[in-house]
Amino acid sequence: MSQCVPQVRAFTVSAFAASVLLVGCGADGGTSAGRSGPVVPDGVAADLSVTLQQSRLDYADRVVEIEVANMSDTDLVLLGGVLESESFGPSTETTSRPFRPETLAAGGRRGFYVQLGTATCRPDPAEDAVVGAELRAAVTLAAGSRGDHGEPTTVQVPVSDPGDHLTRNLAQDCAAAAVASGVTLTQGETVRTERRGDETVAVLTLTVEPVPGGPDVRITRIDGSTLIDPVDGEAWTGRALAGQDDGVLELALVPTRCDHHAVSEDKRGTFLPVHTTVAGAEQRAVYVPMPDDAKRDLFEYIADYCDWP
Repeated sequence: MSQCVPQVRAFTVSAFAASVLLVGCGADGGTSAGRSGPVVPDGVAADLSVTLQQSRLDYADRVVEIEVANMSDTDLVLLGGVLESESFGPSTETTSRPFRPETLAAGGRRGFYVQLGTATCRPDPAEDAVVGAELRAAVTLAAGSRGDHGEPTTVQVPVSDPGDHLTRNLAQDCAAAAVASGVTLTQGETVRTERRGDETVAVLTLTVEPVPGGPDVRITRIDGSTLIDPVDGEAWTGRALAGQDDGVLELALVPTRCDHHAVSEDKRGTFLPVHTTVAGAEQRAVYVPMPDDAKRDLFEYIADYCDWP
C-alpha cells in the first residue's frame, strides 16, 4: 500500500503543550482526505519523547537521527518528520535512508533520518556559533499498522540533544562557511608517489584559490588522518605550508597503519583536516574531501607500501 508523509505546516507551540495538526494527503500519496481508519488520540504529543542522535558515520553527510519514544498506551506508526531549529534551515528527507512507515509500539522507540538544513552563522568569523534554545520536531504519525493505518497526523514535540550534536555541526558548518568566504580549498585529482631515501612516499596536492573580495584566510596546520601521516611529523606546519602563497600545497605522506580493515572500513581518512584563521580569527578545522580518482591512487599506494598480496 502506498504511503505518504504530509508537508508540515508551521505553527507555534507553548512550553507546556504541543498542538496537533491533522494533515491529509492527496491521491498521489495513496491516502485521501476522507480516508477512514483509526485516529491518533488527542494529546498524544505529551506522551512522546524525542531525542537527537548522530553516529560518527553520518558526520560528513550532516545527517541526524530523530528518535521517537512512545510513552502512551497506543500503538502508532511513525511516518517521518522535520527537525526545526533556530540555528538551521528546514531539514530534508535523506536519499540514502528515505522515510518509511515504522511501527512505534506503546513503550517502544523508533527513529527517522534527516539532513540538516543550512546553518545560520554569525557574520563575524571571530564570534562563536551558538545553537538556539528552541529545538523541536514536527513528527508525522498515524494509528494502525504499517500496512493499514489511518489519517496521518503531525505533532510538534520538543527535542533533546544530550550528545550536543547540533553544537558540533553548527560550529563545523560555520567554520566551513567562514573559510569558503575567503578561499576555495580543493584536493588534487591524483596522488603521485616518489622515492625519498629508502622509502616510497605519496604526495597529494591541495589547491588554495582566494575568493575575490573575501577575507584573508591563512592555513596554520593540516593534520593527518586515520589513513595518512605527514612524513615529517604529526601535522603539516611551518615550511610545509609555504606553498599556500602560490596557491598549491604539496603534502608528502605515508600510511598511518597497514591493517586491511583500516582501508576497507574507512569513512573519513581521505578528508584533510585543515586549520585556518579567517581575518585573524582562529577557526575550527574544516575537512576537505578527496576526489575518487585520488582515492584509488592512495589505496593502491597503501597496498604497495604495506606489501599486501
